[in-house]
Parts: sequence; structure tokens; C-alpha cells
Amino acid sequence: PSLTSPAHQLHRHWQAARAGLAEGLAPTLAKAGTGGSYFLQDVNGKPVAVFKPEDEEPLAVNNPKGRTPGSSSDISSGSSSGSEGLRRGTKPGEGAAREVAAYVLDHQHFAGVPPTALVSAFVDSPEGGAVKVGSLQQFVESEGDCEERGYSSFPVQEVHKIAVLDLHLGNADRNGGNILVRRSSATSKWELIPIDHGYCLPASFEDLSFEWMYWPQAEQPFSKETLQYIANLDAERDESILHAHGIHLRPECLRVFRVCTMVLQKGAKAGLTPYQIAGILCREGLTKSVVEKLHSNAMQMAKAASSVGSSRSKAKLTLYMQHMEQLLDEYLEEYLLEGAELMY
Repeated sequence: PSLTSPAHQLHRHWQAARAGLAEGLAPTLAKAGTGGSYFLQDVNGKPVAVFKPEDEEPLAVNNPKGRTPGSSSDISSGSSSGSEGLRRGTKPGEGAAREVAAYVLDHQHFAGVPPTALVSAFVDSPEGGAVKVGSLQQFVESEGDCEERGYSSFPVQEVHKIAVLDLHLGNADRNGGNILVRRSSATSKWELIPIDHGYCLPASFEDLSFEWMYWPQAEQPFSKETLQYIANLDAERDESILHAHGIHLRPECLRVFRVCTMVLQKGAKAGLTPYQIAGILCREGLTKSVVEKLHSNAMQMAKAASSVGSSRSKAKLTLYMQHMEQLLDEYLEEYLLEGAELMY
């Protein structure tokens, strides 16, 4: 539903934020993080939403924390032109759409991504003001984040729900600081709430990173319910859902998304744990990951096959995915037989 509809999960918080702004309660810039994130308040001064403008993302032109194109942080990231974000395979200004994509693709609210929508806001200034486009997300009250708590106390399923989300979307920036924690009102056990998804769905595999893979819960097998959820995922259907929400990712991003979904589904079906699946997608030090090596081989095979066939991009993607699936199946077969990375 549209954000203007009461049926939208963010509608009430959006309305409360608008009322607070009308009362003159200015947005408050968050101290944490590298981009412009603003807390919006209701008429009583209580935070109700978080607004992240596209033009204030890290290395974007109006970043309020000094991370602008040409700055020292831009140069150290390896791209002083501002064409690439702080994570490889991302670009400044794309984060807002990715924040919304993470919410939209968190089917049945499985991982608990807070309701998020793409909005526009007029920001007044002495120069006349301007309209800013960005993501608006429900503010979540919590007792801190995972960096402030001992991760051994988190329930296995709570960690696994985050793992499924990150493996599905190819998150390049999952750390303890962007997983909020709070006690469940029903069970008093810890609940984990994933936030900050501006670096999911990248165009390359190089920077995929999941801190939870080193937690003991990641070495436990998925539950039957989680396995069923994973089996029901459909990357092509998800792409259609994104398009229906006005989110149009680059073809390279969609290719990585399809591969990540495939690795998650095939790995889970083969009985691999979240840790083992993450080990296929993530680098160990500077060494290329298994999926990067499979990707290089699949690209070469698809290129050779397409040289004598169709040159259409859709046909090339189909060829690539066919080769990627074949190579992944071969790898998993060897992995299960020997328990080690034999070929890669």
C-alpha cells in the first residue's frame, strides 16, 4: 500500500513525524554512522522515524560528516571520483533504495527489518531550500546494539533470521553496530532487529561481510521452519516486487542477488550451516572468496558460449546463471564428500 494509506506499516510514524515537523521540531543528526541520518520526532519530542537523504550518503555531495567526493575518506576508499561508495559494488545515492529493498524483500517480516519507504522532503535553507529524496524508516526503541552485548546470549533463531536476510541480499556491511537488541515483551529473551541496509544488493561479491558468521549460533543447523522459508525464496519474483515498488537496481546488482539467493538455497538444502554458507560468499583475508572464483569461471564460460549464440543481455544472464549453477553444484558435491575446499 501507499505510505498515505493507514494500511502501510509506516503510515502512523510518518504522520507523527510530519506533525512534529509542523510544530517546529527540527530533525536531529545522528552522531553514529558515516552518512546523514536524521531522527524525526512527534509533537512530544519522541523519536518516531529516521530519514536518510540520498545526497547525504557517504561520498555523496552533501554528506554532513566530511565524507564527500574528493575528501580524504573518498581518496582512501580508492575512488576519488565519487563513482563508487565505501563498499565495492555500490554507488553514493543508491543506499536509500537499498534500505527500502531490504524491507520489501523481508518476506513475512521474517528478519524484522523495520518498515521503510522512499520519501521526499522539502528542506528549507537561506539559499531557498531544496527537495531531498531518501529513505524513511520506523524508529525502533532498543536497549543498544550487538556490540554492547555478549552475543553468546542471543537465541539461535534470532541470529539465523539475520543470517538468512544477509545471505539472501548479499549484505556488504553487517556488523554488530547495525543489529539492535531488546528484550521480548512476551518471552524476555533477546530480540535482534536488523537496520542499515544501504550496502546490501551490491554489484560485486568482493566486500560481502557478515560479523555473525563468527558467532557460535552460526554453526548450528537451520530449523525446519527456516529451511522452508529459504526454499520458498524466488529471486526472479523478488525482482518483479522491487520493480513494482519503483526500485530499479543495476543489472550487475541483480546478478549478484540471484547468485546469493542460489548459494543460500542450495547450501541450506545440502545441510550447510549459516557459517558454512557464509564461507562460500565471504573472503578470508585478501584471498578471493569461493563465489568470486566460481563467478569468474561462469563469466568466461558464458562469454565463450554467447560468442556463437545470442548477444542479448537477457540471454547472456541466462547462460551465466546456468554455468554458475553447474559450478556451484560441483563445488557443493565435492565439499560434502571431502569437507574441504578442494577445487577453489
